[in-house]
Amino acid sequence: MYLGQYGVFGNPTAADINGDGINDLVGIGSYDLTVYLGNPDGTYQSTPLQFPNSGLNSIVAADFNRDGKIDFAGASAGNGPSQVVDVYLNATARAACTPSTVSPSVTVCDPQNLAYLHSPVQWIADSRDTSHPVTAMQIYVDNKLVVNSPSNSLNEPLSLSKGPHFVATKAWDNSGASFWSNRSITIYSGTPGETCPAAPSSIDVCLPTQNEVTTTSLHVFANADSAAQITALQVYIDGKLIYDDTTGATYVDTALTVTTGSHLIVMKAWDADGNAYTQSRNVTAQ
Repeated sequence: MYLGQYGVFGNPTAADINGDGINDLVGIGSYDLTVYLGNPDGTYQSTPLQFPNSGLNSIVAADFNRDGKIDFAGASAGNGPSQVVDVYLNATARAACTPSTVSPSVTVCDPQNLAYLHSPVQWIADSRDTSHPVTAMQIYVDNKLVVNSPSNSLNEPLSLSKGPHFVATKAWDNSGASFWSNRSITIYSGTPGETCPAAPSSIDVCLPTQNEVTTTSLHVFANADSAAQITALQVYIDGKLIYDDTTGATYVDTALTVTTGSHLIVMKAWDADGNAYTQSRNVTAQ
């Protein structure tokens, strides 16, 4: 598929990227991941979000770092040892719920489909039917009715056992018609993984924080973003190069050993166009 000025758009899949309850459209561009945010009326925004990649030939949606948001992964084109897998961890801030204006419909604002979550899960849903008033909404967990509410919206805590669950959110109108939305979620008890969002053409150091008091094992977590391929990531401690990654990775997430006392941490990134991005942090190790 070719979309004019935005180029190729292949392997499209639907997923709620920003958590507003409306599915977005995600596909593979020539060298980017392209996202068209969905509108409540079933259309999509005309200008997409685009994120550079290494030349993907497929994508799959899942909550890879188990933080309740939908991420993407895909294999690059080609075969053999040169083939890589790109993982896009979702660092998008949750948007306000925007219930669908399509009639009839059920919008599940929270949780997102395919998410990993801790129990209890706050289940937030809304319904719309312009032909007949909605008289009841129900939640079925693994085909068992667990919530039956005489209303057109829900905000219910669900206590669920560990493991995968299929949850159907159903609405009924006064004509007896029903309509629903389904979610597949997994309950777990672990700690969510980290994400470190970076603005376009920048590097963001999420850890350490400015003026942080740390141990001698310093956690460095930073991410760079550029329209061109990131070609190098470096960490300098007190002016000395400590970490140098030229694999094409966009982020650093590692522990570096420092001596006790005050230190200046400088994180640098370069892209294929020769642009350099820098951010620094002052820390004290005890």
